Amino acid sequence: VDRRIWLILAAVLTLAQLIAGTQVREQIDALLHLGIERPNLLVGLPEWWKFHRSGSWLVLVTQLIWIAPELRKKTTIKTIAQWSLALIAVQMTSGVTFVLLAMPAILQPLHLLLAVGLLLLNFWAILASREA
Repeated sequence: VDRRIWLILAAVLTLAQLIAGTQVREQIDALLHLGIERPNLLVGLPEWWKFHRSGSWLVLVTQLIWIAPELRKKTTIKTIAQWSLALIAVQMTSGVTFVLLAMPAILQPLHLLLAVGLLLLNFWAILASREA
């Protein structure tokens, strides 16, 4: 399969994960508004939030499928792949930290910003792959 297909699939899945994450965030805000304490937020979330949690693995795999071969090349896309890999590592760490530390408020904007950054890197890689 052409690497651009994997890039596009990775971008689409990342966008879907980003949208699902904003839905989870809305649910968290609603629970906080109802007076639910942060340590109890996970219990109050609807079951579909697990789609976002587990979907991160699918995003990781599709991202790695296009990133791994690019790391062996000397192109602009290699640099994008390196940045993407770094963002994925920090993104997944922040997601796990959410669960372990009872959804700390400070991580919410960082988690979202990292997801947007990864999506932008995907689009940059797609554009750069057209030129290569």
